[in-house]
Amino acid sequence: MEFKEGLPDQCPPAEAVDNEWDEIYRLLPTKDYNADHFKSHAELGKSCHPNVCSCRWASCSLVFDTTAALKKFPRFKKYNWAARMEIPKGSGMSQKTNKNHVDFWQKKSFDMTDAVKEVVAIS
Repeated sequence: MEFKEGLPDQCPPAEAVDNEWDEIYRLLPTKDYNADHFKSHAELGKSCHPNVCSCRWASCSLVFDTTAALKKFPRFKKYNWAARMEIPKGSGMSQKTNKNHVDFWQKKSFDMTDAVKEVVAIS
């Protein structure tokens, strides 16, 4: 599978699978989204934190829960919107990292903006 972003060695990890996601969210800083809102931290040129593996840094983070509970975490305070998405099988590889988070490495031919069904306010 050819990926949209250049990935580090051994990425995606062997545990990643080609999943379909019927309802999953990408946190957004604005209601008006564009393709840049779906890039990884690595693709945006942000320095990788020392406690995060470079493969995860090169993924698009997706979540299942968009409730106000997320806003309690300082790193999520700037996100007031979430794109509700439906991602079909064959779009990339993903790995669930905890009960609310998925790392997603998108296939080169997949456009994340096409998967957006609606943008909702995080309340």
